[in-house]
Amino acid sequence: MTLPQHDLLRLLESLRSVDGLGLVREVAERLLQELIEAEATTKIGVA
Repeated sequence: MTLPQHDLLRLLESLRSVDGLGLVREVAERLLQELIEAEATTKIGVA
């Protein structure tokens, strides 16, 4: 999937804002938590 140039520019601008940074932080935290839980599940063998 390719985003049009204007959509990419809007995304970049939103990431430069304070709210955009907060969103990136929240997404990163969620992703890391999911990875931690997946690794723990694999190690202890619980599904």
